[in-house]
Amino acid sequence: MANRKRGEGTVEKEETEFVINYRPHEKQKEFHDSTAKFRAIITGVGFGKSAMGVNEMIRETLEHDNVLNLIFAPTFPMLKNTTMQEFWKFCPQQFIKSHNQTEHRITFINDSQIIYLSGDNERNIDRLRGLNLGAAYGDEIAMSPEYVWKIILGRLRDTQGSLRAWITTTPKGFNWVYDWFVKKKYTKKPEDFAWFGGSTSDNPYTPEEYKDTLKINYSGAFLKQEFYGEFVGFEGCVYQDFRRDVHVGSFKDKEFSSYVGGLDWGWTNPSAMVLMGRDSDGRYYIIDEVYEKRVHNDSFAGLVKSKIKDEEVIFQADPSEPQFIESFNNSGLVVEGADNELLPGINKVASLLKVQKDGLPRLFVDESCVNTIMEFENYRYPDKRDDKPELEKPLKVFDHLMDSVRYAVMGEGREVDFVFLEV
Repeated sequence: MANRKRGEGTVEKEETEFVINYRPHEKQKEFHDSTAKFRAIITGVGFGKSAMGVNEMIRETLEHDNVLNLIFAPTFPMLKNTTMQEFWKFCPQQFIKSHNQTEHRITFINDSQIIYLSGDNERNIDRLRGLNLGAAYGDEIAMSPEYVWKIILGRLRDTQGSLRAWITTTPKGFNWVYDWFVKKKYTKKPEDFAWFGGSTSDNPYTPEEYKDTLKINYSGAFLKQEFYGEFVGFEGCVYQDFRRDVHVGSFKDKEFSSYVGGLDWGWTNPSAMVLMGRDSDGRYYIIDEVYEKRVHNDSFAGLVKSKIKDEEVIFQADPSEPQFIESFNNSGLVVEGADNELLPGINKVASLLKVQKDGLPRLFVDESCVNTIMEFENYRYPDKRDDKPELEKPLKVFDHLMDSVRYAVMGEGREVDFVFLEV
């Protein structure tokens, strides 16, 4: 019904020509021209990954009639604010027949559909299992657990589509993306898998000032990962004992004897919350999270409330903003100023992550808490430099949920002084 050469921005339908305002740079063209069944774009930030991913999906959807395709992102804020914003930026309205926002479903003029879902909602993950897909695209997929990728692969079964899938991501250490696409460990047909690297510098459309700022402010392994798009292992990880195969699982249906939470305030940086259950043996389970930028306090409080059912939760919060604590208490939540001693808090969390004599750690994370997992893997100390003393304070990067976890575990059992005012 529609056709377009890969990498070009023009789509022809019958005798009508629509122009997509997308002109891929040279590195992007390599991806669009590839015939591999499964492709990964693994690059530094600002490369144009999401633009590549959504434009490939627009082309894919128009080239195959009456199929269902998937756009996936690890969290709904990421899906809404990044992936789908890029989609609507490039997709002409003339291609769209209807858009059901409740179902997250877009119908094209050839009766093919795109469903867009996130992985921070169990209902959406369950929906993935029932789909019959012609093609799929996952944005920033390294933040998702491997099982989501396996579910997507198992749903590529509508032969009216291309049965292709592609992902875009910044590398997050030597994780499952590295194993699948670079090492090609899990396939008997390595020719089906291709990956395309690149750095922030490769995008000619981003300002040079932006690139220079990143190079000045990033350093060491973090610069290699975030700017140059290289797979690196961080020697300076704060929580070196954290491992997905040990600490991550499905825990939301467990019964807990008590609950505690942690809150970290933000605006440009994310406002962050962790909800933790504690079992009768004293083990902690992080079962839910909030991770949202530019959210006002009343909206943040609403998001936190939405994560609580009938549990009685005392939240430990960053004590530097007492007016925020007061506003949360006024909203009906129970919030205290946390113990903000950094190194004792890090030491306590680290001790909980260590595997004990019974073969289990004392801190676990539910697999749905993708941002918490991501921060555990990326929270780190500055790189060592011969001309400077080694710093004990971690970098202020990937620390928002880590602070929330620290507040929560340090607050458990802490004595709090109450001051009663005479009226």
